[in-house]
Amino acid sequence: MKYDKREFLLSYGRSNIDTAMIVYGLKIGSTLAIVLLQLLFLTNSAYGYTFFSPRSQSVNAARELVGWQQFINMPTDCNKLCSSTLSATAEYTQSFRDYQLAEYFFDCPSRIFSGSQVALRSEHDILADYFGLPTDFKSTVTFKPTVRNFLIDVDWYQSLDNLYPGAYIRVHAPLVYASWDMQLCESIEQAGTNAFPQGYMASGALERSVLEPSVAHAFCRNQTIGDIQPLTAGRICCGKRTKTNVAEVQVVVGHNPILTDRCHFGWNLRTSIPTGGRSRADFLFEPIIGNGGHWELGAGLTGHATVWSNECNNQSCAVYSDLNVTHLFTARQRRSFDFTTNGCLSRYMLLEQMNTPLVAGLGINAGTPVVEVAAQQQYSGKLMPAVNETTLYANISVDAQVDFVIKAAYTYKNFTFDIGYDAWVRSHEKMSCRQQFASNVWAIKGDAQVYGFDLIDPSFFVALNATEHLATINAGQEPGNSNFANNNVDNAGPAVFNAIPLVTGNHINAVDGSAQSILLVDGDINNASGLAPKAVSHTLFVHANYDWHMCNGTTSFVGLGASVEWGGSCHHKTTALSQWGVWLKAGLNR
Repeated sequence: MKYDKREFLLSYGRSNIDTAMIVYGLKIGSTLAIVLLQLLFLTNSAYGYTFFSPRSQSVNAARELVGWQQFINMPTDCNKLCSSTLSATAEYTQSFRDYQLAEYFFDCPSRIFSGSQVALRSEHDILADYFGLPTDFKSTVTFKPTVRNFLIDVDWYQSLDNLYPGAYIRVHAPLVYASWDMQLCESIEQAGTNAFPQGYMASGALERSVLEPSVAHAFCRNQTIGDIQPLTAGRICCGKRTKTNVAEVQVVVGHNPILTDRCHFGWNLRTSIPTGGRSRADFLFEPIIGNGGHWELGAGLTGHATVWSNECNNQSCAVYSDLNVTHLFTARQRRSFDFTTNGCLSRYMLLEQMNTPLVAGLGINAGTPVVEVAAQQQYSGKLMPAVNETTLYANISVDAQVDFVIKAAYTYKNFTFDIGYDAWVRSHEKMSCRQQFASNVWAIKGDAQVYGFDLIDPSFFVALNATEHLATINAGQEPGNSNFANNNVDNAGPAVFNAIPLVTGNHINAVDGSAQSILLVDGDINNASGLAPKAVSHTLFVHANYDWHMCNGTTSFVGLGASVEWGGSCHHKTTALSQWGVWLKAGLNR
């Protein structure tokens, strides 16, 4: 959109030149905001992520603007050297549309977990075996993630007219109590009675009594089951997790080249000092306060114009708008990642640790004619939830964050009523200098048997080298391993030890190994899975305010407000928090 500034100003007439310049500035600012929003509204996939990054509690141009606009960005009274205003806002917010957050993490609010031996299990079921649950276990798990925040935001505005006309400084810092709850609800259809057979998850059989009782318990497991190690990252524990901290300290220095009682237009420079902490990824749904430890630097535009007032000058209507744009600098954070080939939630699969052969003599009969091939790798006796190893430190940055607010304000004597709209957009996260995943150490287990047994002496077992690099969270490698003979493993061939065939724990089937194993490398990590995508939200808000003059020259004000914020979506999946909020804002101007 193109504006001719000269023609625009002349159309208002010289007597209204200040108002014309303000309206012109608002038009330019709105156009800039629209352009920035369009640049950031690029498509991206929006589910199966390991980390959710909401809008920082300190980034809310609507909450900052309401209630005190009649005291800030206004010319200083001739009897004062400068003007100072202090406000405090107490706000409570709570998320809604929990199913959208569940889709962000799991692609569906409810997921079925079923064991590998469950009849007619769906291809979309999550394989319960990975979580130490029986092979005949089945349950439906529903996720209802909820975020609640209570904050007290202290905001200070100081005009600097005594130093430079139109200059000012603003500082605000919200103290936040955050409560996040995944609200995992499980309905068990089959508790399961099957034991893990010999060689499947340990060298011996694991009876039902030592296996996990439920998915809810498995997601918070802290004990070893057979060879399966405890879960140390990406955990989902029942009950809310809470945190209290200051989100950020935001400092703004600005100047209003146009500043009258009826209008103003200006610019500012802004920075955020991080105080809220950084992601740890110990839990999938961890409470986030602030912007993740990023320093911010950016600029803003601010303006208002009184569009109508009565002859007595005790009623008026005005339009206010702020546009803030910042860059989030690199912060070191800890994130969990899936594997590219194995898809969404592959971080919850099991990895087997592989070493050079621990016992000489393991071989695989492969090829035509059959030739015994010595195993180059061998299972070391440790099964690891992948998320424990794919939770890594990385440098995270964000190119741009935009917060744009516009509102209409009606004033009658000492009473003011506001109604407005706020748009927030953040570009997708970028990553650099990620901690390396240990290459050629781990392999994907899938539903493979990890031990073979001597045909004559069942007590003698040998660790195998069977891997399934194409397994997913839903199942082992096709066509499955129902008889535990490993016919579906990578480069399958009968396993032998010192030329003697190895068999499964039931001593009925010969067991296969891999000729050779396929090991994971750092390049298998899906970097995008651990990064928050582009996000946008839309907010409608109202605020009612009353101010009164005190005998010492101080003006007090108090007001109530409410907002509803809808998280925007991409590919029909939300990428920002949907929440409602109510607040009480009060303060003093002197």
